[in-house]
Amino acid sequence: MRHGSVAFLGALIVLSGAFAASAQSEQMEAPAVANPEGDFEVRPMEEAKELIEPLTPPVQEGEIPSPAELGKTEPAIEPPPPPPPAPKPVVKPLPQPKPVVKPLPPPEIVAPPAAPAEQPKKASGAAPAVDLGQRFEAELKFYESSFETAAPELLPPLLEQVDAFFQHYREVPGADQALFLRSVIREKQGDLPGAAVDILKLLYEYPQTKLAFNSKRKLLDIADKRLKKQKAALTEIAKAPVNGLALPARSTMLLRSLVDIPEPLLYAPVAAELREFLVRYPDLPESGEITILLGRHYFRNEAHRPAILIEQKVLALYKDPALLAKAQYQIGDIYATALKDFNKAVEAYQSVAEKYPETPEAASSYVRIAKILDENLNQSALAVEKLEEIVKLYPKTEAAHDAYLETARIQKGKLNAANKAVTALEALADMFPGDRAVSALKQAAEISDGLKDYASEARIYEKLAESTPQDKFAPDALWEAADVYEKKLLDPSAARKALEKLVGAHPSSKLFKKAQKRLQAMNK
Repeated sequence: MRHGSVAFLGALIVLSGAFAASAQSEQMEAPAVANPEGDFEVRPMEEAKELIEPLTPPVQEGEIPSPAELGKTEPAIEPPPPPPPAPKPVVKPLPQPKPVVKPLPPPEIVAPPAAPAEQPKKASGAAPAVDLGQRFEAELKFYESSFETAAPELLPPLLEQVDAFFQHYREVPGADQALFLRSVIREKQGDLPGAAVDILKLLYEYPQTKLAFNSKRKLLDIADKRLKKQKAALTEIAKAPVNGLALPARSTMLLRSLVDIPEPLLYAPVAAELREFLVRYPDLPESGEITILLGRHYFRNEAHRPAILIEQKVLALYKDPALLAKAQYQIGDIYATALKDFNKAVEAYQSVAEKYPETPEAASSYVRIAKILDENLNQSALAVEKLEEIVKLYPKTEAAHDAYLETARIQKGKLNAANKAVTALEALADMFPGDRAVSALKQAAEISDGLKDYASEARIYEKLAESTPQDKFAPDALWEAADVYEKKLLDPSAARKALEKLVGAHPSSKLFKKAQKRLQAMNK
């Protein structure tokens, strides 16, 4: 065994020598290194030495290495990597002529068939969806049961929830029950005016409701508790819903009636309904009238600046002359009666008269201007001129009637021309026969008596009896004329004629027998 080991070691020594000799021969040659172009260059020996790690000196022949030296493993010398292949030369192809390509006609566009609506996938084990009616019934039942046990502090949030619930489901069958519940909650809160408006809203929005009878009973009960002065008006409004009208028209009818009720307690709920209408129906023709009603509602409840703002909104958004005249006229009223800015009031009324002359508000504006000129701006003569202009422009109208009355008032009181006042009143009677004529002529006769113009007084009484023989005052007018002729003018013949007219034209009058006796006495 020892001999075999010695032989083996010897062989190793011989091989190591051979490797060392080979390495020394390689050190004599310069290593080849690839340059960036792919060629090779020869480096100097000094640089090549750095590329080769030094080898362990070879073991001399006849020496036996120690076991520690035998256990060391020399690092393997890796040969340099093969040079990369030389890049192939890039050969650019010769330019070829471009082929002429004729454009293809556009393809016919065919709309793809509509894909069927994708049905929602039911999750395994999921509960079936609740339909709208079921959801409505469940939520309404919840609110009704909550109201029955609600403490006072829970009523405000419950009212908010029920209001939102009604607004969302107002088109669903049974929504009238939600509105009725809202009125009941308000009543329990002490808001009786709000509850009354809710009940009227229910009757107009749902005229076929089965709750009509109970709603009207509740309305009367609320009126007895808090709105006694308005009970008759509220009862009359509750009768009015017309089934043939569309909902916006019915709502407009309701709001018009509510605005006309002079009740401060109804201000807040009515204002809320007016604003809700404008949000709900912003583009309908009725919205213009409702906007004007909202301004009037503010005005009547002393919210003067907001009222002007609302009317100015009408002027900015609408084009109907009828609406514009009403809005501008109302602005004049606010400046004249509430804000006492008479110059701005005159400007507003003058704008109505000039821009919308065909409307009723134009004629009334002249009357308002004349009244302001006389009473507030101390320009009575100019006021009379305006009034005379009205009669010429708008004969046989309300404005002309009022213009005559204003003229008589100014002539008698401010201009000391009572005789002209009599003339104006007689002209009124000629233009407006009937009760208005009787009233004007009675006033004219009294002014004449004050002027001691007895002839004019007697003549006016006779004119009254002749122009309105069917009026109950006609026999009295003849009796008064007879008195003036006999006692003031000392003209018994004229007095006798007046009494004869009375007896002949009014045999059923209470003055008939007295007139007969008086005639008999005068004929003796």
